[in-house]
Order: sequence, then structure tokens, then C-alpha cells
Amino acid sequence: MKFKRMMQLIGLCMQRGAKRRGNYLRKHQVFAGVGENVRYQPRKIPLYGELIRIGDNVMIGSNVSLITHDAIHTVYNGLPDRERKLPEKVDCIEIGSNIFIGARAIILGGVKIGDNVIISAGTLVNRDLEPGGVYGGAPAHRIGDFDAFWEKRLNHPYQTVAKNQQISPEEAESAWKNFYAARSAGSEGPGE
Repeated sequence: MKFKRMMQLIGLCMQRGAKRRGNYLRKHQVFAGVGENVRYQPRKIPLYGELIRIGDNVMIGSNVSLITHDAIHTVYNGLPDRERKLPEKVDCIEIGSNIFIGARAIILGGVKIGDNVIISAGTLVNRDLEPGGVYGGAPAHRIGDFDAFWEKRLNHPYQTVAKNQQISPEEAESAWKNFYAARSAGSEGPGE
């Protein structure tokens, strides 16, 4: 790891909270561009951050991987019968505005994510995502509409907490009650 990247990583890890990490990325120009109101939950800096742009009002969840390169060339270059060597392949990632990327999603190089997009946890994004959609799966495919999800969330009863990252015993008890009530009513669980 290069010294500059190592220092950026240490600086990022010292930031408490996703909002502060987003501000750190912007202030220290770790990526090609970082907009306003960016929340960055990961505690790692992708290789070739200069190839990543993030718009405004973006939440990137825990353990999301932004992969701007591959290492396939190392395998081919290790074969004894190959005279020509392959160079490392790199590509850009552009993330629009008003984006939510769920935990453990993987965004591969060469991808542009349009505005107003929700990407569910664990999704593999290996192609451009059109604006205004909800995407999930491996590979990512459209599973819903951004505005329809807003309406559904707005009108669906679900457990909340009064204070971010803190849950009272009463809120926890209520969450468990709702969890079991949904199952006895035939609900599908987290997909709402």
C-alpha cells in the first residue's frame, strides 16, 4: 500500500460516523469528486479512488466495495508460456445523487448509477443503473421504483427509534412484537 493511501485510510478510520467520513473524503480529495451530504459507512479506501465520483445526498452502507480494477492480469502474467504480459485493467465508477447503497453491495468499475436509486444489501452492480429505480440481486436488476418505494415506506407501519444508533428497551420489545406479528399475518419480512 502506498504511503498516501495508507495515511488517507488512517484518517478515514479516525472519523466517527458516516457523515464525518463523507466530509473527510471530500476535504482530502480522496475520490475524483464527492458531493454534499454524503455518508460513507465503509472504513476502507478503494484502490484508484481518483476513478470514483459521488454525487449529493448519498448513503453508502457498511462494507460496500467500490472496485475500480481487477487482478486477472496477475494470473495470465504468471503463466510460463505467455510472452506478452497483460496490463492491469482499471475503470471509473460514477454514483449519482440521492442514492442509497445497502451493506455489502459490490459496485464494479465501468458502472454509472443514475440519480434517485436504491441498491439493496448484497447487490452486485456490474452494469449501469437507470435513474429512479430500486435494484437488487446478483447481478443487479430492477425490482422497484424509487418514488413507489417512498410511498410504500411512508404508509407502512414499521418500528422506529427516537434517537439514531440507540434503542430503548421499549423500542426493542415493540420491534420483536411487530416481527412476530408480521410472520403470523403472512408478511414476507424485510422487503416490506
